[in-house]
Amino acid sequence: MFRWDTQAYFGSRFTFLVSEKPVYKAGVDGGYTADTLSKIQSRYFKRYPVELAMDQEPTPESLSSVDDEAPDKEQIEPDQDKLSPEEYRAEVATLNV
Repeated sequence: MFRWDTQAYFGSRFTFLVSEKPVYKAGVDGGYTADTLSKIQSRYFKRYPVELAMDQEPTPESLSSVDDEAPDKEQIEPDQDKLSPEEYRAEVATLNV
């Protein structure tokens, strides 16, 4: 069984991940582990975006506004052939990766 490092995840992050354990177990038991992990990751990053420091908790308002049914924002890579190197770097810097 997968274990999370309790030193790395605490607060609402830890609570969220622990609450996903039954979902993960069902995915493993059902033979669709990769799909389950993908969905758990999507749900996690909707609540805890990469830009949010690991020691920073999201606001209760941001957590309550999460819509797990909303599609993830699709990002389109800028066309390097149509932009100058500076413009391309600026466009890439705006992507949430």
